[in-house]
Amino acid sequence: MKNLLKSQRGFTLIEVLIAITILAFLMVGIYTIVSNSIETKDRVLKEDKSFVQVMRALDRLQSDLAQAWSPLYAHAKYNATIAREQAQQEQREFVPSKFKANERFPFESVTGRAAPAVISEEKSELIFFTAANRRKLQDSKQSRYAWVKHSLRKKDKVVTSEETIPEGEYEWIRTIQNTDLWEDQFNFDESAPQVLLRSVKALEFFFWDQRSEKFVDRLNDSSEKDILKIVKAKVTWIDSDGQEQVFERIIRPLWPKFDTKKDEEEKQIFRKTNTSGSGGGGTGGIIPPPDEGDE
Repeated sequence: MKNLLKSQRGFTLIEVLIAITILAFLMVGIYTIVSNSIETKDRVLKEDKSFVQVMRALDRLQSDLAQAWSPLYAHAKYNATIAREQAQQEQREFVPSKFKANERFPFESVTGRAAPAVISEEKSELIFFTAANRRKLQDSKQSRYAWVKHSLRKKDKVVTSEETIPEGEYEWIRTIQNTDLWEDQFNFDESAPQVLLRSVKALEFFFWDQRSEKFVDRLNDSSEKDILKIVKAKVTWIDSDGQEQVFERIIRPLWPKFDTKKDEEEKQIFRKTNTSGSGGGGTGGIIPPPDEGDE
């Protein structure tokens, strides 16, 4: 009987306390693991979201540049001296072009189409003409063409080269003009900019120079300063941890690349052997891009 009662005895108080202590340590460990996992997940999602914003900004730039438009991708720039010499060789009257250059369209092609300007006065600024516009309002007086400006600003003002701004306090903005495309001057101040990326330290554009076969800092130093052939964008961004992150992307417009100089030389040879051929030259005025109303 005594042996039976001894075999049915339960846990002592010390054993229960030991079990509770071990269980408490296990629960603390499990809680720490779960808490760390949640914090890691939140941090990774936050970092991924920030990196996605950088990629979206670069994608927006790539979309604009990939559809950059200019008649100089297919035809040479009109030159009055060359046109006059061609007229003399073909024994015909030389008719000067009536084209009037302005800030937006500084010259024309040999086919008489106005060639849009490409401007990059600052390393962090690029203005060009693109076919990437999409109308959002029905019957709005817009085409698929637009003027686009990518630049940096500090809060609500555009950054100038004389200003010193703390690191990571720039904003990469995109300003677009999709109405009144044929006005003489730019008026980006009247357009509301779109913020592509915040916490930017620097935004730089580099342009491919065919002669030296390398990228140059200034568009005017490239072999073809009137059109965009290959552009490298470099953005230095400050992440949520205060660390610098550098992203680079090389972008090429989708327009086919033609050797316009070679084309014009072949045309001149053809004109010399064909007296019925007509010379090149501007037709006067501004001729819009093809398919102006297409979407």
